[in-house]
Amino acid sequence: MHKEVTRPVSWILDIKKELPDHAKQTVYSPLHYGDTIEISFVRGIEGETYINGKKFIYKDKNVFFIPPKYLHRSVYRSGGSRKEDMVCAFHINVEELSPFINLRNILFKDNRTLLDLAFRCDDFDEIWEIVQTILDDTHTYIARTISLLRLLEIISNQKNSDDIIVEYSQTSVQLIEFVEKNYATKLTIQNAANHFGYSQQYFCKWFKQEAGVTFNEFLNSVRIHHACSCLRGGYSVERTSEQCGFSDPSYFTKVFKRFVGIPPKSYTYRYGQTSTSAR
Repeated sequence: MHKEVTRPVSWILDIKKELPDHAKQTVYSPLHYGDTIEISFVRGIEGETYINGKKFIYKDKNVFFIPPKYLHRSVYRSGGSRKEDMVCAFHINVEELSPFINLRNILFKDNRTLLDLAFRCDDFDEIWEIVQTILDDTHTYIARTISLLRLLEIISNQKNSDDIIVEYSQTSVQLIEFVEKNYATKLTIQNAANHFGYSQQYFCKWFKQEAGVTFNEFLNSVRIHHACSCLRGGYSVERTSEQCGFSDPSYFTKVFKRFVGIPPKSYTYRYGQTSTSAR
């Protein structure tokens, strides 16, 4: 009898965990979107998450399902004192998964799409247990894929009843796209304000109200996101700094450590392609 050999699951991206300092300061996750399905776990934290204009105030246990290209941001106001408290994001690469499971076709047969699924899910413990099974590489590929389908089934059966509409403007979407296209350049607040026809003073005030963070903080968050990809791909710290819009590698290292929690070299050692020489 043939026994399947356990192998890496390419459609799972790194699971990211972070916790704000307990009751000391408000921590923002700036407005952004991704190309992946994100399943976000929040436990024992006070605050709220905004997903495509909908506001969700945290309960004690929370699971959020965020489809690709959906704008979202979070505000963590306090919490994190208990060992079991967490803020954790699990990402699924739909394109990497498509040769094995075509989620869009599966949902289409049930007259659903990824965008029809609930944002907030109630079954925290069950979903967390399923995610742990998917992450456990001692399980077979088939077992982990079946767990993924079970996860999507649970999410698709959820309904939201406590959401509050807070619409993002079309300008905020255009601004995110503008920053994504220009983050590697010497982009400034004045550049962005001029592009959208605002004065610098009005632009700064508008952006802070819209995104919950300053423009520079948002710009740095985008740059660090791309920097992580560069470092994982084998780029040196200096090359990554240049590629991601930082003119000074020392300043890049300072900003990277503030966002990620560890210096770029430590990140490369932990997550980088060790077989790839620095480019």
